[in-house]
Amino acid sequence: TNASGLFAVSSSNSDMGLLLITSDLLKTCYNINNVSSMFYCCSGLKGAVPTFTSATYPVLNVVSGYLTGVKKANITNADQLESRLVPAEWL
Repeated sequence: TNASGLFAVSSSNSDMGLLLITSDLLKTCYNINNVSSMFYCCSGLKGAVPTFTSATYPVLNVVSGYLTGVKKANITNADQLESRLVPAEWL
Protein backbone atom coordinates (compact mmCIF):
# COMPACT_ATOMS: atom_id res chain seq x y z
CA THR A 1 0.00 0.00 0.00
CA ASN A 2 2.95 2.34 0.48
CA ALA A 3 5.24 3.20 -2.45
CA SER A 4 6.65 6.34 -0.83
CA GLY A 5 10.25 6.95 -1.90
CA LEU A 6 10.29 3.67 -3.86
CA PHE A 7 12.78 4.93 -6.48
CA ALA A 8 13.95 8.10 -4.70
CA VAL A 9 17.58 9.12 -4.50
CA SER A 10 19.14 11.53 -2.05
CA SER A 11 21.20 13.48 -4.57
CA SER A 12 20.16 15.64 -7.49
CA ASN A 13 23.27 14.81 -9.54
CA SER A 14 22.74 14.30 -13.25
CA ASP A 15 21.09 11.06 -14.34
CA MET A 16 20.63 9.58 -10.88
CA GLY A 17 18.03 7.00 -9.89
CA LEU A 18 15.66 5.13 -12.15
CA LEU A 19 16.30 6.01 -15.79
CA LEU A 20 13.46 4.40 -17.78
CA ILE A 21 9.80 4.00 -16.88
CA THR A 22 6.55 2.80 -18.45
CA SER A 23 3.09 3.80 -17.33
CA ASP A 24 2.10 0.21 -16.55
CA LEU A 25 4.30 0.11 -13.44
CA LEU A 26 2.03 -0.75 -10.49
CA LYS A 27 -0.91 -0.87 -12.92
CA THR A 28 -2.81 -3.47 -10.90
CA CYS A 29 -1.91 -2.23 -7.42
CA TYR A 30 -5.18 -0.43 -6.73
CA ASN A 31 -4.74 -0.39 -2.96
CA ILE A 32 -1.76 2.02 -3.01
CA ASN A 33 -2.39 4.92 -0.67
CA ASN A 34 1.00 6.68 -0.70
CA VAL A 35 3.29 7.60 -3.64
CA SER A 36 4.94 10.59 -1.99
CA SER A 37 8.47 11.23 -3.27
CA MET A 38 8.27 8.05 -5.35
CA PHE A 39 10.64 9.41 -8.04
CA TYR A 40 12.33 12.10 -5.91
CA CYS A 41 15.46 13.43 -7.68
CA CYS A 42 15.36 10.83 -10.47
CA SER A 43 16.72 13.55 -12.76
CA GLY A 44 17.49 11.21 -15.66
CA LEU A 45 14.07 9.50 -15.66
CA LYS A 46 12.51 9.16 -19.12
CA GLY A 47 9.29 7.64 -20.38
CA ALA A 48 5.67 7.48 -19.26
CA VAL A 49 5.05 7.54 -15.51
CA PRO A 50 2.03 5.94 -13.80
CA THR A 51 -0.79 8.48 -13.86
CA PHE A 52 -2.58 7.19 -10.74
CA THR A 53 -5.95 8.65 -11.72
CA SER A 54 -8.34 9.31 -8.85
CA ALA A 55 -11.06 7.15 -10.39
CA THR A 56 -8.80 4.09 -10.66
CA TYR A 57 -6.85 4.57 -7.41
CA PRO A 58 -9.53 5.74 -4.94
CA VAL A 59 -7.48 5.12 -1.77
CA LEU A 60 -4.42 7.06 -2.99
CA ASN A 61 -4.33 10.10 -0.74
CA VAL A 62 -0.63 10.95 -0.21
CA VAL A 63 1.05 12.21 -3.40
CA SER A 64 3.33 15.05 -2.31
CA GLY A 65 6.63 15.18 -4.16
CA TYR A 66 5.66 12.35 -6.52
CA LEU A 67 7.83 13.74 -9.37
CA THR A 68 9.97 16.32 -7.57
CA GLY A 69 13.32 16.66 -9.33
CA VAL A 70 12.16 14.91 -12.51
CA LYS A 71 12.45 16.81 -15.81
CA LYS A 72 9.05 17.43 -17.38
CA ALA A 73 10.51 17.29 -20.90
CA ASN A 74 11.51 13.65 -20.34
CA ILE A 75 8.04 12.49 -19.27
CA THR A 76 6.07 11.52 -22.35
CA ASN A 77 2.68 11.53 -20.64
CA ALA A 78 3.12 14.66 -18.50
CA ASP A 79 -0.02 16.15 -20.04
CA GLN A 80 -2.10 13.22 -18.73
CA LEU A 81 -1.23 13.73 -15.06
CA GLU A 82 -3.81 15.03 -12.62
CA SER A 83 -2.81 18.36 -11.06
CA ARG A 84 -2.25 16.73 -7.66
CA LEU A 85 0.71 14.78 -9.13
CA VAL A 86 2.37 17.67 -11.00
CA PRO A 87 5.33 19.23 -9.17
CA ALA A 88 5.33 22.97 -8.50
CA GLU A 89 8.40 23.49 -10.67
CA TRP A 90 6.46 22.23 -13.71
CA LEU A 91 3.74 24.88 -13.42
